[in-house]
Amino acid sequence: QHMERQVRDMLLFVKSELPLNDVITVADLEQGLREAAEVAISSSGSQCHWSNTVGARTIKCNREALISALMNLVNNGIQAIDGGAILTLDFDVTTLAPEYVRISIQDNGPGMAEEVLSAGYEIFTTTKAQGTGLGLAVVQQVVKAHGGEFKLNSKKGSGVLANILIPFHAT
Repeated sequence: QHMERQVRDMLLFVKSELPLNDVITVADLEQGLREAAEVAISSSGSQCHWSNTVGARTIKCNREALISALMNLVNNGIQAIDGGAILTLDFDVTTLAPEYVRISIQDNGPGMAEEVLSAGYEIFTTTKAQGTGLGLAVVQQVVKAHGGEFKLNSKKGSGVLANILIPFHAT
């Protein structure tokens, strides 16, 4: 599974064009992510708190690629703590960007220093012994392909907050 994920991440990164052929509700995206994250969360002894205030609104996306990118962030949060991570996943809309769904993934890990945080977006940069350095670069690439934005916020000692904005589908 680990090798399959690495190959999938590499393919997502090198494909410059990602077809956005799926029109799904945010609730469908959440459900797909819940299913993808179930084993990782339960096997690590972690907890996940879910919130979705925009369930019926739709996005145009590549469902598989978007869920894979979100799973990179979920896995990072789980791996930041050696067992028992607490993750919070929110799907909502902000007043600053009402035409986008904001997907927030917060962990309770040790956080990242500013220099590590800024270098994390670069391909092949990793702080993990078994890391490939593809995770955040893939997330950034996938979100960009969806016409969205990706930003990490963290302070050493206070966890990491990943915010992704994906535009709603104009119906």
